[in-house]
Amino acid sequence: MDELLVANGDITLRVEVTGDGPVILCVHGWPELAHSWRHQVAHFSERGYTVAAMDVRGYCWSSAPPEMERYTLRELAGDVAAVAGALSDEPVILAGHDWGAPIAWHAAIRHPDRVRA
Repeated sequence: MDELLVANGDITLRVEVTGDGPVILCVHGWPELAHSWRHQVAHFSERGYTVAAMDVRGYCWSSAPPEMERYTLRELAGDVAAVAGALSDEPVILAGHDWGAPIAWHAAIRHPDRVRA
C-alpha cells in the first residue's frame, strides 16, 4: 500500500492506494476511515484494479476545518473529484458506504468527467 496526499485548495486528503489497473475510489462513511475498506481493497487489487480509499475531509489524517459550512456535499464531492484527478487521467469507478454513498453520488453528478461508474 502506498499513501498519497492530495490537495484540494487548502484541504489535504490522505489516500491509501494499492494495485495496478483501472481505478476504484472508495469513500467511507461515519465514523469510519480509509482503513475500513481494507478487505475490498485486497479483493479488487488482486483482480487487476488500482484501489484507493480516501480519508474523507474531517476524518483520520485528512484536513478537518472547523467551519461547518466546509462540509457541504458540494465541498465533499469536490474532494472526491480532486482525488480522482490525482489518481487517474481517466474517469474512475466510485464506491461509497454509509455517508460516503451520498458523497459519491454527488461527486458523480457534479463531476461526471471524473466518474465512469
